[in-house]
Amino acid sequence: MTTSRRALLEGTAWAAPAVLATAAIPAYAASTPITSVVAQGSVDSFGFQSVDSTDLVNFTGQTTQSPMTDGSTGFRLYQTTGADTTAVLTALTYYVLIPRNDAYTIDSVNINYGPVATVWDPMALSAQATVALSNGNVLSSADYLIYAATYKAGPTTITVGPETTSQAVSGTDISTNIAGKFTDGGNAMIPSEIAGLYTGYIATYSVNGVASTTSSTVAPSTKTS
Repeated sequence: MTTSRRALLEGTAWAAPAVLATAAIPAYAASTPITSVVAQGSVDSFGFQSVDSTDLVNFTGQTTQSPMTDGSTGFRLYQTTGADTTAVLTALTYYVLIPRNDAYTIDSVNINYGPVATVWDPMALSAQATVALSNGNVLSSADYLIYAATYKAGPTTITVGPETTSQAVSGTDISTNIAGKFTDGGNAMIPSEIAGLYTGYIATYSVNGVASTTSSTVAPSTKTS
């Protein structure tokens, strides 16, 4: 019996709600909270398009970021109580996780660099075996192609204010281009069937020089097509 691409892709159906906001995670020092600092990343949307309407094999796709409450996009820290504080961002990695599937191959995942080319290493397949999500779940490289790019402008000192005034870290408003091809050939592409992609940031930072934490904001990407 022949398994169609539709059946293969439906096997990766995304079980999360259609829109899922990026989780916010408080930072703690040892066992005592220093301040209520929250890490937040823009929610990504992801759409696949055919390279050519007559080409039933190749496809492209793009991630885009929706504005946060202050209108900015990217990654930021903000605090929920108390006066403005200072944080030092020591590491930041942006991830794109694509489900492994026999129905397609991924040829490339690239950041749309523009002005941020100087602060990000190229997006590439990561040697990591797992990535922890914002909800505590862990995804494995056995099931996902893990692409990652590292922010190289740090350590970066950030003034952390309320959510309404804290700005995204410079150069973190990124999007990605994804290119690949279907491997069963001959069948028309159905964009809505490609599902289960995750995007987002994992950051390491300190607050007031004391509280060091790792915060994951990798979350399911909203499908736009």
